[in-house]
Amino acid sequence: MNRALAAALIVAAVPVVAARQPLSEDDVLAWAREHAVTLHGQAAVIVAEEHSRQEAIAFRLPSRSRAAPPPGPMRLARLITGDLILMRLPGAPGWLTLRDIYEVDEEVVGERTDRVLNLVIESREAALAEAPFIYDDAGRHTLGNMPRVISMPTLALVALHPGYAARFRIRPRGVERIDGRTARVFEFEETGRPTLIPGPREAPFPLSGRVSVDQADGVILKTVTRASAGRLMTGTVTVTYARDPRLEAWLPVRMQDQYRQSGNPWNYRGETTYTNYRCYPEGADEPAPGKC
Repeated sequence: MNRALAAALIVAAVPVVAARQPLSEDDVLAWAREHAVTLHGQAAVIVAEEHSRQEAIAFRLPSRSRAAPPPGPMRLARLITGDLILMRLPGAPGWLTLRDIYEVDEEVVGERTDRVLNLVIESREAALAEAPFIYDDAGRHTLGNMPRVISMPTLALVALHPGYAARFRIRPRGVERIDGRTARVFEFEETGRPTLIPGPREAPFPLSGRVSVDQADGVILKTVTRASAGRLMTGTVTVTYARDPRLEAWLPVRMQDQYRQSGNPWNYRGETTYTNYRCYPEGADEPAPGKC
């Protein structure tokens, strides 16, 4: 299976629940698991504008050539703008993440036709069949040759999904403060094999990380996802959530990712923001005016 496609098969948006007294540790985890399943109301499709700055950093070694530039850090950068599309999988649990890139380094890429979104709205079955090609098309704009296979803003929530309970070990890890809120922290570790996402050369690429859940109302505030294929490749993705007033849901607003790969002198990192969320109810070809 296409590694990027495998990484995107379970994604989630987090609905708002009514404020209440602080929940017990078990209750917080139960709420978080429910969010990983129910997503945002009755939405079949959720769309956001995605603005990403990608960087690659390496160190130029000294050279004996007089014509060579002096040793020191080297930097490359790229700006990418597009749509992030979360699509409920037809006839199966879970969601698929797709990207439609329409601007690179402030230059328009082709014509802005909303091709991917229109395909998803017209037929999710057809979009699922086209997913590998959609991923390849979006991936060709990525800086360098580093496959950012875990850079899905809601990927960490797969660890909370009851359908994958046997695959992940979940352990409480105390509390932390996030923007004035008290969050209970749960660490996760993928123990099932083969791993959900294959690594380089089909090596195991197990997921691990942490999910921070508000202990007062059970909403997701922050996630950290890591994956490692030994010395071949490592990646870390940190996602911050905030409440979207229009959809009345807690959704990803910022994602930071970084990758290292064996034999590649470049270190890759990026920062992405998400704005202008819209949701499409089942069967709708126009977004809902508010929450779904």
